Amino acid sequence: MNQKKRRIFTIILCIILAIVLVVPMVVSLVPAAPADDTEETSGYEETYDSDQEEAESYDDTETYYDDSAEESYDGSDETEDNTDSSESTDGSGETSEAADPADASENADPADPSASSEDTSGTESSASGTDAQEPEEQVDVTTLYQQQDRTSNLPNGADTFRAADGVYIEDINVSGMTREEVQNAFETKLLALANAEITLHMDEETDTVPAWKMGLFCTNPEIIDLAMIIGQKGNVLRRYRADQYLAQNGSVVLTLDLTFDEKEIRKTLTGEQDHINIDPIPVKMVLNDDQTMSAVDKVDGLKMQIEESAEKIKTFLDQDWHGGPASVEVVSKVVPATGDISQLADVKDLLGDGSTEYDESETDRFHNIELAAEIIDGTVLYPGEEFDFNKIVGDTTEENGCVSAGSYENGEIVDSFGGGNCQASTTLYRAVLEAELDVTERHPHSMTVKYVEPAFDAAIAEDVKNFRFINNTNAPIYIHGTAGGGVVRFEIYGKETRDPSRTLTFESRTISETEYTTQFVYDEEMEAGDIKSTGGRYGLVTELWKLIYENGEYVDEVQVNESEYIMAPLTYHIGIQGASEEYIARMDDAIATQSPDAVKSALGG
Repeated sequence: MNQKKRRIFTIILCIILAIVLVVPMVVSLVPAAPADDTEETSGYEETYDSDQEEAESYDDTETYYDDSAEESYDGSDETEDNTDSSESTDGSGETSEAADPADASENADPADPSASSEDTSGTESSASGTDAQEPEEQVDVTTLYQQQDRTSNLPNGADTFRAADGVYIEDINVSGMTREEVQNAFETKLLALANAEITLHMDEETDTVPAWKMGLFCTNPEIIDLAMIIGQKGNVLRRYRADQYLAQNGSVVLTLDLTFDEKEIRKTLTGEQDHINIDPIPVKMVLNDDQTMSAVDKVDGLKMQIEESAEKIKTFLDQDWHGGPASVEVVSKVVPATGDISQLADVKDLLGDGSTEYDESETDRFHNIELAAEIIDGTVLYPGEEFDFNKIVGDTTEENGCVSAGSYENGEIVDSFGGGNCQASTTLYRAVLEAELDVTERHPHSMTVKYVEPAFDAAIAEDVKNFRFINNTNAPIYIHGTAGGGVVRFEIYGKETRDPSRTLTFESRTISETEYTTQFVYDEEMEAGDIKSTGGRYGLVTELWKLIYENGEYVDEVQVNESEYIMAPLTYHIGIQGASEEYIARMDDAIATQSPDAVKSALGG
């Protein structure tokens, strides 16, 4: 063989040796495919890798699982690229690769004891005798999506991306909705929950408030993004499991996590307690049509306990309520009513009464008189208790139902709220005198009044004048008050212990008298030519005496009070609005005479 041929042979031999030695080394580096691999399986692997890359391309945030999801799918997110393959040689000299443990764990049922597991030596064993796999364990799909992802990272953008079919927020189907539409659905549901009526019960009393006044708020607003990504975001296995769940169950329902603020509950209960508290009703008397008396027993009240009720309501709302009307019984405490019905059995005798007349055309005064009589009517005083007019009737304000009417103020008649109350207190004073109760405070008016004689009156002025008396008998007394037909009347009932032969009369005695003067004043608010008069009351010092008779015979007298009334001049108010200088001069001349007749004559000019 010549030299040229030897060189060719040597080159060919090197090539063959290279093929024989290098190819097995390359093959040993390539992982073996599973025994049942087909071209279709290879296609799935390519799809899986593609999906994984897609998920990584838009998922910039960390995806969280709960504990149950991690245990159920441990290792399922690992790819074949992160596993080690081991090589073995059979008798034929061909190499084969052991099955990838990551593949085994991905397909294994975590609840199946036959599933492959790692032994203490680090080697792996697998179930023998069959290649069949156990069914996968069903896991609530919401556990696969525990935390929200950013909307900006949703596939295809937030504006076009839509929720998967079968996704609900509570009872609202958000399938196919955009994120904005899901947001609106969420807010609509939350608004309905906030406006649900919560009824508070206390015995037969109820009060209804909306849930939002109990401090309702939602702790998982991320449910909006959760609704958007279920079954459509995350790795292949997660989406596959979500699709499988939806296929088997038809829908997945996301629930709002609701809670309530106990501080707001207490605040609401404090504001609503007057609407639900039950005031105690003391023993009361009723005057029958035949003028006999009947006693009505007391009724205890109930008062809501704010702290205990707030705690109970919060527990109920947090644990048992999830929308819609609801009711809860508040915690209450009994408030005992006062009175002893056995004592009221003695209340049957008329001890004293008083009445005065008023002009029904003075509707404002009549309103106030009637209101005071209505408030006082039914009052029961037990032995030793004191009646306080201003405390019982209350402030003479518009809020308490009073209207503006004429009353005395600093010796003049002015309009004020509660005008007319003095006539009610004066009438009651006469009944108290007849019953011989112990008067502890009483004041005369600044000027005499027309509806009673001097010294028989009892003036009222808030924080200045009051009318008070004590039940000094040994039994309860009952006060009955009425107003109507131009007459206000008060009757005091109790147990009569006085000698029936003993009778009383009352007498007003004048000690001194001051005649009123006459004066003339111009009034710029009155038209020229008009005139009116006010005042004209004598100044008096008077005394009230109680005269006592037995069997019709005078036996004694007792001074009850001393009353002083100022003089009120007779004042002529002359209108000068629009008056000429000539008119004013003529009136000045007439006034100088101090004659009412001369003034009246000058008006006609």
